[in-house]
Amino acid sequence: MASGDITSRDMGQITALLLDNVATGATNNGVWVEVPSGYGAGTVTVVGPATTTVVTINGLNDISTIPPAAATVGAVMQTGSAGASVFGSFAALPRYIKCAITATGTGTVVATLQARKMT
Repeated sequence: MASGDITSRDMGQITALLLDNVATGATNNGVWVEVPSGYGAGTVTVVGPATTTVVTINGLNDISTIPPAAATVGAVMQTGSAGASVFGSFAALPRYIKCAITATGTGTVVATLQARKMT
């Protein structure tokens, strides 16, 4: 698998790797994942950052460029503390979502999106 891959999908839930075992020795813009229509709520779990590594969860609803460029920041939905894992729970997901490593440090980061279908 690679960053940005949807790893599973069924009638009620999708799982996607936002960052897949990404080393934190350099910043990383991340990869935008399009949240399919109807999957409105979800969680993002980020594990692995250490020391001074900072990871953000970013969202974007602008559809003027589809898909958005990886360098597009979007809106920062949540920022982790230096060296800390991040857990974000969102009642409404944006059309596009990604995680980015905005400050370097040590560790290897895995960020996973779990989105639930709204009925």
